[in-house]
Amino acid sequence: MTIDTCVAVFARLPKLGTVKTRLAAVLGDDLALAVHRALLRETLDNVLNPESYALELWLAGDPEELDAGLRVLNVVLRQQSEGDLGERMLATITQLTESGCRAIVIGCDCPLMSRAYLCRAKDALLDHDLVLGPSEDGGYTLIGMNRPIPELFVGMSWSVTSVFRETLCRAAQLDLRVAQLDTLWDVDTVADWRRWRALSA
Repeated sequence: MTIDTCVAVFARLPKLGTVKTRLAAVLGDDLALAVHRALLRETLDNVLNPESYALELWLAGDPEELDAGLRVLNVVLRQQSEGDLGERMLATITQLTESGCRAIVIGCDCPLMSRAYLCRAKDALLDHDLVLGPSEDGGYTLIGMNRPIPELFVGMSWSVTSVFRETLCRAAQLDLRVAQLDTLWDVDTVADWRRWRALSA
């Protein structure tokens, strides 16, 4: 079977004091780091599906510094480019599509992200220009496309509740065919963390 889709998992390199800062402000740096590591590992376990798509872990930080406990067979390690989130996602999508793949980017902090969800995104790209997985906080947990679309990334305000709405508005202005998946949620706050713990209990 030919693999024509690549899923890029975006994550910060797990380092004390640099991850899950909103959680750290309440729970402390040590627990925030543990949460980040656990979410990253769970995401990789939940979405690994070598028969359907290639999986790559794109780190904000040097991949060589990732400890062995988070290295997963069949997952390629890459380093994110410089710039804001939009610039980094665009650079990754550009690199993947130039290699001949459809590109899907996800984060590492969505507990409900799954192989089935990603396969739906992959299938949507067969007859859509853009696929989006909205999140409850107004952003998105997934974005996928067949070619780079810079207008969806350049000049965007990130980490605000209008990201998904603004992305849809820009897509409409570009006359893109958009597929929208089910709404999921991320672990960013203490309330999210408790929700995830309840889900895992």
